[in-house]
Amino acid sequence: MTDLGLPSGCDRGFATDINDLGEVIGHLSVQGAESEMPFLWIAEHGMKTLPVPSGYSTVRPIAIDNRGMVLLQARNSPFKASTQFLLLRSGWLKELPDAEPDGYTQYTDLNDRGWLVGIAMKGGGEGPRPGRDPDAVGCQRVARDWSAPQGNQL
Repeated sequence: MTDLGLPSGCDRGFATDINDLGEVIGHLSVQGAESEMPFLWIAEHGMKTLPVPSGYSTVRPIAIDNRGMVLLQARNSPFKASTQFLLLRSGWLKELPDAEPDGYTQYTDLNDRGWLVGIAMKGGGEGPRPGRDPDAVGCQRVARDWSAPQGNQL
């Protein structure tokens, strides 16, 4: 096990994923603030924080692929449900669409081909539950080539 350490001003750190190259992503809790900073840790370079998009105070990395693409979940507060999912790659940030615009969408993982997997529920949190209700979309496939720069450069 490797201790990734904590930068000054942070009181907790959470590693959330590791790819086949040993690159680790996670988030840091900032002392005395209701915000979280995403990080990338690489053995040769140590820990560096990832950008936080404007308008969001909490960003949690969810997954990293072997090409360095990172799936992020951004919120305007750690306690509010307003969530946006984003992809970060080579300084480009792309907002992901809601697979179920009138309900709830959550992306949960990505692979090295740029495919995303997640859940989409009609009607939001009170709606059907994947795997239990026939109207639920248990696995919404989002097939796009995310390798080309799309979105906003940071």
